[in-house]
Amino acid sequence: MSSALDDLLRQLRATRRPRWGADARLALLREIGRLAGADDLPEMLTDVLEPMAEGGEVGQAAAAVITQALRDVPAGDYPALEAAARRISEWAGYGHPWLDMTPKQMLRRAPAGAERVAYVGIASFHPNGHVREAAVRQLAQVGEDALLFLLPRLNDWVVEVRAVAEPAVAALLAPA
Repeated sequence: MSSALDDLLRQLRATRRPRWGADARLALLREIGRLAGADDLPEMLTDVLEPMAEGGEVGQAAAAVITQALRDVPAGDYPALEAAARRISEWAGYGHPWLDMTPKQMLRRAPAGAERVAYVGIASFHPNGHVREAAVRQLAQVGEDALLFLLPRLNDWVVEVRAVAEPAVAALLAPA
């Protein structure tokens, strides 16, 4: 990760304080999106998921950062990406908007368009099985762009998540 990107992420973390407005967060997220690449995604995920969970314009901008970075992530790197998303629960604890998100909030805050796939896809890595299940239900409606997020859910430790993922993946892999 470049020092410029690292500095922007530090500034983004500082915007959690009330004195910062949405405009400052939006400007930072846009600059992060301009500088970040696929290799930076696991390391910056913890900082970008927090504003993404807020929804609205800031959430859309954060989802755009992840969408852009995901374009260049090789399929074999998705497990590392999931591990990075899960590491948030190891240090953030309660009060982190991403970890405290409910399935209804996840669906309500999910942006439209290409950002929706990235947002819901990353939500399929969420530590809460109810959020993962809701994310998988949404991904099942997306099509082949969701396959890399759906495949790990075939081996999910929550039965209900696996039960939703299995027919979704089968439908995507069925001959046309």
